[in-house]
Amino acid sequence: MHKRLSNLLQFDGLEKAAALLSNLPPSQRDSLLAQLTEHDPVLTEKISELMCTFEQLLELDAHSIQVLLAEVNYDLLVMSLKSVPENAREPFLSNVSRRKREMILDDLSLMEAVPISQVIGSQKEILKLALSLAEQGKIAFGDNDEWIE
Repeated sequence: MHKRLSNLLQFDGLEKAAALLSNLPPSQRDSLLAQLTEHDPVLTEKISELMCTFEQLLELDAHSIQVLLAEVNYDLLVMSLKSVPENAREPFLSNVSRRKREMILDDLSLMEAVPISQVIGSQKEILKLALSLAEQGKIAFGDNDEWIE
């Protein structure tokens, strides 16, 4: 029982750390993550995964989604959309051609049941690509604007 409670508190602590870091200006966040990586790279990876989710990609602006979609493998995209509710797929579907949209929807409707781990794996790959594109300045991921007082 004590071990389960400890694990629960640790996970909650990771979520809180991720939430706090997500709300920092990018320069401060990156500095803190770099320092944390030096001391505990595994912990940093866990926090980073909690900071960025596939659902956040649905909030990207149209240009950023188009840049991302140009880099994403078609099969990976279809697999990643498998668990996304139909109405939430729109940001991706509205940024592809009508023909490609129809292909994606057809493939999703014909796709048999797949392990959720496979879907999550696909989503993580696309998320890593989005983060890489954001680091390169090719897309705007989240609130990248720093404020000056």
